[in-house]
Amino acid sequence: MPTLWGPDALKGAVGLCPVASSSRGLDKQNRHHSNHRGLERSGASIMAFQEIANVGTLTGQTGSVPTTTLLKTGPLGAGMYAIWADVLVTTAGSAGTVTISVNWDNGTSLASLTSQAFSLSTVGEQAALLGNFISVANSPITYATTVFGATGNPVYELRLRLMYLG
Repeated sequence: MPTLWGPDALKGAVGLCPVASSSRGLDKQNRHHSNHRGLERSGASIMAFQEIANVGTLTGQTGSVPTTTLLKTGPLGAGMYAIWADVLVTTAGSAGTVTISVNWDNGTSLASLTSQAFSLSTVGEQAALLGNFISVANSPITYATTVFGATGNPVYELRLRLMYLG
């Protein structure tokens, strides 16, 4: 399915997902863009993008985060996604690690990306995970963290960003 990347499509580029749209609903500038690509003339479906409201930052985390739905893809959500996950240790403990996993259904099996273990004993930001994957429609994309061996009361933030790529 063709996708349309108009000048407003990446506003708030944090967490974008597909939403069905007709060319009649597009603003004049985007209609011109779609004409340029021949999408309107061909009668092809056009995909617009919308921010995913529940993608963001979890603050004050002191333990594992159970499996949580990041996005239920819906009937139009089949396709490729990009995920970014970041850990920021705001209060160091004396020991412990945290890993992040993102899980989805690729149509053949359940699949996942899992970060390496990051130390909870040093304050600072750690880029934990970056990847892309294919998900089927009507299937949840989930995340979880696993804290192991934490002592000394570490506190961390988890930042997740998900983008639909088409």
